[in-house]
Amino acid sequence: MGRASFRSPAVLCSIVVKVALALGAAVLASWTAAGDAEAHANLTSASPAPESTTKASPAQVQLHFGQPNIPDRRTRVSVVVPSGRDIAVGPATVSGFGISQRLRSSRELGWYRVRYTVAFVDGHAASGVFRFRVATFDSPPPDHRKWMWLLATVFAAFLVVTAREARRGAWARRV
Repeated sequence: MGRASFRSPAVLCSIVVKVALALGAAVLASWTAAGDAEAHANLTSASPAPESTTKASPAQVQLHFGQPNIPDRRTRVSVVVPSGRDIAVGPATVSGFGISQRLRSSRELGWYRVRYTVAFVDGHAASGVFRFRVATFDSPPPDHRKWMWLLATVFAAFLVVTAREARRGAWARRV
């Protein structure tokens, strides 16, 4: 009798709804965590901007922070081109709320990865990573969020259809 009740449409519908809620919570948690990771250690702006596209390799990278930083041996900026070569030249220049890093000329197209470590006035150091793209055209980087929304919409439609069919089956068995 326990097996028969487990197979009832109402129980099946309840299980489907619980699984859907759990998956929805997991997706929401992953999006929230990604937002926190993009905070970039108090980085308020950068030039080139994170996830932006430029037409040529910049001569320097500028980073601006939400609190004052100081010259320190821990302060570093590296800019790695797609071939894996670091094109940073000399030490980073620290001034107030920002850091500048001169770069060697590069003709490589693709994603450039900026890694930085900065020391702040209160003595703590923070690190972060972001990327920008050098391309010959102005197309935006791929946006994975639209695919996540599409997947979530298809999954929600599946749940609605499954729940409706489970209820129809339960109604048909009662009559």
